[in-house]
Amino acid sequence: MKPEIEAIVFAGGLGKRMGEFTRSHQKCMLQVDGKPILEHCAI
Repeated sequence: MKPEIEAIVFAGGLGKRMGEFTRSHQKCMLQVDGKPILEHCAI
């Protein structure tokens, strides 16, 4: 059985509003709770 989806993270666009965070990393690779956003989305 697949886990239920609790949230969806939209990470499209250029990341201009994230300033310093996205100068050296893509948004999908930013750390959230100790791992990249992309890893949280992998099922």
